[in-house]
Amino acid sequence: MAAREARLALILLALLAALACAPLGAQAPASTTAPPSATPVPAEATATAARPAATATQAPATDTPEPSPTAEITLVPADTPTPPTPAPAASTDLGRGRREPAPRAAIVAPPNWEVQVIDYQRDAQAWALLRAMDEASAAAPSGWEYVLIRAHVKCTYAGADAHEIDAFSFGLTGDRLWRYFPVANATLDPILDAELRAGEETEGWVAFLAHQGEGSLMLIFEEWMSGNDFGSRYIALDDGASLAVDPALEAIKPTGTGASLDAPAPLGEKAVTRGWEVTALEVARGEAARAMAQSASDFNFPPAKGMEYIAVRLRVRRIDVPIGSGDSGYTMDSNYFTTTGSAGVAYEPPMLLAPEPRLDAMLYAGGEVEGWAVYQIGTGETKPVLVFEPFLVPSPGDTRYLSLE
Repeated sequence: MAAREARLALILLALLAALACAPLGAQAPASTTAPPSATPVPAEATATAARPAATATQAPATDTPEPSPTAEITLVPADTPTPPTPAPAASTDLGRGRREPAPRAAIVAPPNWEVQVIDYQRDAQAWALLRAMDEASAAAPSGWEYVLIRAHVKCTYAGADAHEIDAFSFGLTGDRLWRYFPVANATLDPILDAELRAGEETEGWVAFLAHQGEGSLMLIFEEWMSGNDFGSRYIALDDGASLAVDPALEAIKPTGTGASLDAPAPLGEKAVTRGWEVTALEVARGEAARAMAQSASDFNFPPAKGMEYIAVRLRVRRIDVPIGSGDSGYTMDSNYFTTTGSAGVAYEPPMLLAPEPRLDAMLYAGGEVEGWAVYQIGTGETKPVLVFEPFLVPSPGDTRYLSLE
């Protein structure tokens, strides 16, 4: 048994030795005759010598590419959503005067309302928008341009009653120092016109006509017929808009020109009161004046029997300086004047529409209007005089007389 186990062990060792010495590639056959001078070499050594050195130690070639250098990785944070811009808070203090109007994006809060301008277009852009709303819209008169404003309004009245808000709660002004009223016959979509209760809101367009190219435009909010003297708010439409009363107005003093009916101011000469400068520039009388009135409107009636029309082109400038918070507009139109002549009768203005440009404007201090007004006088009456009586700024000695010949 011991001998058999010994033989098995020798056989296993021989197999292991043979496996260890087996060539990896092709092997040249062993020589059977050794060279005469050569020292006999064991068979294992001969096999090793005949094997190529590189074949015994070199790994087989592969198609695996050399790894490229690892690129530097910069971590980029994911996009963070931009939070929405918070809506401006309503302010009761912003926009209380023309000198410092509220910014266009602000929400002004006069008593009982909150008001914000949403959109503002003027001139060509306003006209295109108006035409898109109504192709039949009338073009602006020569020297004028459309101004369109879209406003958002919220009712803050207390109680459950409904309150009306429409275009006539708004006005427009600029550096011509006029206050403009909304265009009543403009077709707008949506138009600003609603009845609101507490907490309710509305939005719509308001249209104006302003002088072409006028600067420092600003929107005026003043609740119509509210009786609140402190409810006006001004919102700048043009960047940097600001309107201040010219301090030079304080230096203007009344003159005696035209202070007497017996010595009226000559045609073309300025008469000055404490609140106004007035000049009669041009006069048309009789048939010429009647033709002018007829061309202004088909609804203008001819003069009454024994009377004739007299058309006057006037220039009027407001020069009084407001006191305190009284920075409001005063209307100037034909109703400030009457006529008289050699018969010694005071004639009221006839009820008719004057030709363009007509004397009709609401003026802030420093504002000026020039236009036509139509009056009447007895047929053939001599020494026609226009009498100016400023009833909105009444004071003794402010009446002025302007010669019309």
